[in-house]
Amino acid sequence: MTFDDYMTIITRTGHASLTMMIGEILNMTAFGYLDTLEGIAPVSWGDFPDSVGIIDDLKFYWAANKWVEAGEWGYFMIGQSGPHKVFLTYDTPLLDTVNTLALGKICAYAQNQYVDTAIAQRGVMGVYNEGWEYDPGLFIDDDPLNVIRNETGQCGDYANLMTNLYNAVGIGANSVVIYNGAILEGISRWLYWIDSRDSIPTCLLSKRLRSCDGTEREWAFDYHAVSRWNDFLCDAALGLFRDVGKYADWWRYYLHPRLILNPPSYSHDEPPPFEPSLYEWPLYVPGSVLPDFIQDLYIDFVHP
Repeated sequence: MTFDDYMTIITRTGHASLTMMIGEILNMTAFGYLDTLEGIAPVSWGDFPDSVGIIDDLKFYWAANKWVEAGEWGYFMIGQSGPHKVFLTYDTPLLDTVNTLALGKICAYAQNQYVDTAIAQRGVMGVYNEGWEYDPGLFIDDDPLNVIRNETGQCGDYANLMTNLYNAVGIGANSVVIYNGAILEGISRWLYWIDSRDSIPTCLLSKRLRSCDGTEREWAFDYHAVSRWNDFLCDAALGLFRDVGKYADWWRYYLHPRLILNPPSYSHDEPPPFEPSLYEWPLYVPGSVLPDFIQDLYIDFVHP
């Protein structure tokens, strides 16, 4: 019996503890021994790294017989299993099904990182630096991992991809929609404004930003989607990783109109007068992101 067909995943459960699983057959403490006939032992001794990452060639001896003596010398090694590919995760994966395509990306981006903030930031910049196409279209793919397969996606696809990558390594995240909105007379509304330069209705307008495919410009959005982990908004499409609480640092990247008619001009360097709204999705942004109860409202805006 061999284990060559099983993917090995190591789950990080704390700063000093790792649990190893080979398929769904064997469980053991990291680099320890099971005092049973099914015990296995690693070829090379030592501890697993206490960080996210990938081990490409872990090998095990297969012990089918046991001597009377217990412990390390209690096994008679008759074969070898491996090499196994090992993914080191931050914590227990938070997805029902973890795809190795996702693990391969996020574990490589965050190789040797053990702090959750560093892992999250490495994930954003890892996807951003892939150079995949950013196509701000209307439709979101049902499978977030198709961004990796097809090397293209819109903001919702990149948001859902980051949410998948984070949850795959045990970092709880969800996707959110950023839009310029307000509750007016009890009705939630998307606030669109008319840019005096081109008369095109716009809900959000970014500063001049470079997208993941190298396109640099001001971006006009009906909405913008990012992944949220704790208090961080993680934007792989535009390479932004910002604390939602740092108003002057984060919100200036997505400009939107003042909530008054005929507002005076303002500079792109000044933070907007109020924060845009965040619509939180439980996990992924679905293919249709506009909630039925949100209505449109158009206002005038004079661009400087």
